[in-house]
Amino acid sequence: MSAAQPSSGTWLPVEDWAPRPDGWERRDVPGVAVDASDRVWVISRDETPVTVRSSDGTVLDSWGAGVFARPHSIRIDPFGFVWCVDDGDHTVRKFSADGNLLMVLGDPGHGSDTGVVTVDGNYQKFDYREVVFGGPPFNGPTDVCVLRDGTTFVTDGYVRDSDRIRELGFPVFCAGVTLAAPGKRDQGVLQTGIEIGQVKVAPGDWIVADGDGIVVVPLASLGETLAAAEGVEAREAELIKRAIDGQPTTVQLGLE
Repeated sequence: MSAAQPSSGTWLPVEDWAPRPDGWERRDVPGVAVDASDRVWVISRDETPVTVRSSDGTVLDSWGAGVFARPHSIRIDPFGFVWCVDDGDHTVRKFSADGNLLMVLGDPGHGSDTGVVTVDGNYQKFDYREVVFGGPPFNGPTDVCVLRDGTTFVTDGYVRDSDRIRELGFPVFCAGVTLAAPGKRDQGVLQTGIEIGQVKVAPGDWIVADGDGIVVVPLASLGETLAAAEGVEAREAELIKRAIDGQPTTVQLGLE
């Protein structure tokens, strides 16, 4: 099923948009992406993990059999490469559009040590609510984002009660939401350094975050960082003023 938006602006379901070829079994579909050519990329937890369809639902290509343990999401980066996140295998894989593997992030089949007790060493059978401490990449990665400059972000971790958190105005940044409650084994430790995804945070450091990401500012460089930020803000304010006065940004940036 897909959705169509008529001139009225109301989204309507399109039944049987993606029919399954004979013999195909479609189980969980954790991720969908659309590329610059309006092709629809579907990742699913079955024998044909990656399927490429045209905008009308016709199957154009499929690949990925035997590659993934438990695929979780799929993304197309600004350069047309395909990124697949496998939370069961603890990896993020980069493919060409025709399915050639180009890069693997993480150690296939081995999750990083976060204090979680596995079942007979099987890292697919763990409870994320029992994470005791942060570790290096990855342990159950959930999503990936690639910027135009090639910077790659991989998310890990979920939160519940998200509506209530937003009402309180409490800043929480996560990979997704879950109904399951978190668990705690002890009181923890305060005023000590931690490491999250290979980023070290010390007591007194500043955490600045918005919908685009999170930045850790070490306390020792706080003054220098604030001065630099104020300089950027002043320059941007001047650019905005000149734009309001009618000066094109191409002129402001010396592109003409």
